This record gives sequence, structure tokens and C-alpha cells, in this order.
Amino acid sequence: MAIDRDPCSVPEDPKQLSHPPKMNRFVCQRTFLHRGDIQNVDTPESRDAGGLLKVVKGVPEAESAIADYQRRRRHAGISAFTGTLGFGMFFLAGFLAGKISPSTQDQLRPKLKLAGAAIALGGFAYSFTLVRTNESRIENAVDAYNKANPQDLIELQVQASWTF
Repeated sequence: MAIDRDPCSVPEDPKQLSHPPKMNRFVCQRTFLHRGDIQNVDTPESRDAGGLLKVVKGVPEAESAIADYQRRRRHAGISAFTGTLGFGMFFLAGFLAGKISPSTQDQLRPKLKLAGAAIALGGFAYSFTLVRTNESRIENAVDAYNKANPQDLIELQVQASWTF
């Protein structure tokens, strides 16, 4: 005898309804080798070099380099904001020119586009430079630790891959 089920009831096997896991197409995993163990440079919550900080504790120069890395990493938000502002200004130049000064709209539009492009490119250049120089602080922390502890070395390992 078949039992009628309420269509709104919870299924007996929820695995059947689960969604496939989302894939991160670009993966950059930063690890380091220490005492034969491969450990993550970052904590699971953030790319903050917190995993490496636990190992280099006690070496002031290394701790300082990681603290500097963490502090400067927050500046990336400013770069994202300025880039978005610049692109918005570039694409909305015609609208903004009409709102600011309808009589000189034709002269103002190219100037706003140029200013928007300059702000966006400046934000990109700042962000690129910030990331490049900031990542070197992790290397500096490892070098400082290795100089202070030549018998207990750390080896950085960075793996980047694309998945299709």
C-alpha cells in the first residue's frame, strides 16, 4: 500500500538534493615546509600569514615583517574603491557632465572620461605595486627566521593553478 507524502515534507535522503560544490577556478595555495611538515601560510579565515606567524614567533624581525604585511594588506580595499570610482566616472561621464553643467556638457564629458580613466589606472597601478611589495614581506619574514634559526629552516612553497 503506497503512502501519500506531503510534497513539502523533508526528503528522507537529503544528499540527493545537495548542490555540487562550487569550484574555485583559480587556486593559489601558499604553504611552507617546516620540520618535515607542510603547513599553510595563511589561516583558513583569511590570507593574513597567520599560520606562518605561529612558527616565526620569537624572532622579532620576522614578526615585524608579518605584522607589516597584515597592516598593509588592508590598504587593498582603498585601491578597489578608487578603481571602482574611476570606472564609474569613466562610464557615467556623459550623464555626470549633463548634471554638473548642461551648458558645457560637450567640453566636460572628455575631461571626466580622462579623469575617470586616470583614477582607475592609478588604482590598478597602486594595487599591483602594493601586492608585489607586500608579498615580499612574507619572504623577508622567512629569511629573518632562517637567519636566526639556521638549524630549523622554513621553505616557502607557492602553488598556483587554473582549473577548467
